[in-house]
Amino acid sequence: MEDSILHQSLRDILTSSDEIGSAWLLQAAEWLGRYRDMGGTQPSAILLLESLRYEQDEGWEDRVLEVLDIAYGFCKPELRTW
Repeated sequence: MEDSILHQSLRDILTSSDEIGSAWLLQAAEWLGRYRDMGGTQPSAILLLESLRYEQDEGWEDRVLEVLDIAYGFCKPELRTW
């Protein structure tokens, strides 16, 4: 999976959610898992998420940080990707 596909997919998930909640986090974790399964690496996913971090308002950044926690492994076991 190309980084651009992951980038757009995560942007769509982050944009569609106005609140921090488990449903959209599960979607984000699934996309990270697909990215990993297609040969994507943890460092490249983290860099991609960092690039998204300041694109919009503060609420946006909070959501990106939640997904970054998943990418780093600071999450519930069922969301862990790496």
